[in-house]
Amino acid sequence: MHNDAPHPTPRDGHSEADLADRLQQSEESLEARFGDIAVLGAEIARMDAEAVRKDQELDRLTSLQHKMRTAQAIRSPTHAEMAISELSRQLAIRDSTLADVMADRDRAVAMVETLVTSTSWKVTGPLRRIRKALRRADRS
Repeated sequence: MHNDAPHPTPRDGHSEADLADRLQQSEESLEARFGDIAVLGAEIARMDAEAVRKDQELDRLTSLQHKMRTAQAIRSPTHAEMAISELSRQLAIRDSTLADVMADRDRAVAMVETLVTSTSWKVTGPLRRIRKALRRADRS
């Protein structure tokens, strides 16, 4: 009598169907992680662009501060001091915002590094390579 049901392999006790299910689950998990990495990468790029904009704003404010100091030096000292104080306040706000953006960017980079160096990422490396090879084979 012939039985068509899959037989467990003697080595690990899992049937081919079990292994296929586990492979599918691993692939789905990988897809989710790839999505997470893409989102984090986009967030890092956004934060980098925001940091550049903030840097440009700092340059503009610094230049404006210099011009105002020069112009105010001609006027009364009290008025110049008020202008410098206001510009200093604006620079402090800008510096605080920039520090927050950079901290957010650093946290996002750390999350990506943690993900890529995790045990699960390393363990599933062979599955990603197999999947990539299978996709290349399908395209051929």
